[in-house]
Amino acid sequence: MTSYVLIPSMGIMGGAISQLISAFISSSFVLYYSVSTKVFFPGKRESFLLSLIPLLGLYEYFIDPLWLDVIALLGVVVVFKVFKIIRREEAKVVSSFLPRWLKFLEPILLGISS
Repeated sequence: MTSYVLIPSMGIMGGAISQLISAFISSSFVLYYSVSTKVFFPGKRESFLLSLIPLLGLYEYFIDPLWLDVIALLGVVVVFKVFKIIRREEAKVVSSFLPRWLKFLEPILLGISS
């Protein structure tokens, strides 16, 4: 419905906004269902990461000069390292799925894991 309303009036930006709205609603329903059926138990780590998503979206929309993207990327790496968000085993699993052209990310991923 939002695509029907927003795309004719706003073009590609309306399509992007429509996709954002539907992804937000869909993800909210999935999160609610998984928590209510006790399939997903959000701890401190998961709650922290879930709270970062809207903040990152607001940052990207309102602030986002290019040099701040580099600082944000470094900030994310530091936060992941300091709060030990990625475990070593998880990093090894992810790096085993990396294609050859992304293997340069493997040392970075293993470096920020705990």
